[in-house]
Amino acid sequence: GTFDIILSTVSAPLDFGSYLALLRTDGTLVNVGAPEEPVSLNLFSLISGNKAIAGSAIGGIAETQEMLDFC
Repeated sequence: GTFDIILSTVSAPLDFGSYLALLRTDGTLVNVGAPEEPVSLNLFSLISGNKAIAGSAIGGIAETQEMLDFC
């Protein structure tokens, strides 16, 4: 893999396996968008590369707009 961190803001279904393959060992995929459908992935790709998936609830549209207005 190439990246230490990948930040995904997409709320559409993704092929998480493809993104995990882009991570270096000890890399993290941070997901702030959430698809409505359940996510499927091969856990071996996490374990073998000591990779992680993290999430963050950064707020809704109103909070995001307020933050952008502040900047």
